[in-house]
Amino acid sequence: MTRLAVLERPMLSVADLRDPMIRVAALDPTMLEVAALQQPMSRVADMRGSLDAVANLHSALDHVSSLDPRLASVAGLAPELQQVGSLRPALEGVAALGDPLSRLAVLASILGRPWLLALLVAAVIATWGAVTFVAVRLAIRSAARAGARV
Repeated sequence: MTRLAVLERPMLSVADLRDPMIRVAALDPTMLEVAALQQPMSRVADMRGSLDAVANLHSALDHVSSLDPRLASVAGLAPELQQVGSLRPALEGVAALGDPLSRLAVLASILGRPWLLALLVAAVIATWGAVTFVAVRLAIRSAARAGARV
């Protein structure tokens, strides 16, 4: 009996825990739902490296967001860019002139050397003069022979 008397105080303490224990027992469905989240939470924990990498992008994303006014001004250029796009056939025609223009550029390089240009012009005039002289000389001889036959 004395043993039972000694247990009276701990038993009363246990009896005082009845209401809190009932409230804990009422949490059972909620605790089961939380326990069911173990696998999804483990997958989220496995993504820590990726999440840290995304967190490190904070300054880069701030920089990109600061570009908003500039991007808006570029977006405002849409009509002008469409007009430029309508020039495509004409620009393709100009691009086709690349080879002839490069050949012309070689000839234009002579204009950068005035002495070479002067020498070339003198050679052309001398050649033209020599051909003209020979042609007139042959014409005179031909006329002289024709006059001598008559």
